[in-house]
Amino acid sequence: MKAKLILVVSMVLACVPGNARATCGVTRASYAALQMLMAYSDVVKTLGCEGEHIFDRKDDPSMVSYEYMWDGAAPRSSVSLVFGNGKLMSMSQYNLD
Repeated sequence: MKAKLILVVSMVLACVPGNARATCGVTRASYAALQMLMAYSDVVKTLGCEGEHIFDRKDDPSMVSYEYMWDGAAPRSSVSLVFGNGKLMSMSQYNLD
């Protein structure tokens, strides 16, 4: 349920005019190279640029979550990644070629 909510929020944010995201052009191949529990810095190296910070979530003092988004290489495509305590915990993509 939480993953679906994050995906819906991500898709809504992707449609907001003027909402700037990282534009290194994520491809399906670079997305496929991501691995769960990767550090944010390793994700940046894999994708080629830093993501646009979307929001923080601090439901539990021991877990801080951050969501970042990147534009895809294909028109109207995007990638959304959620990190928990600095490690990749959730991945979603929309319309990557």
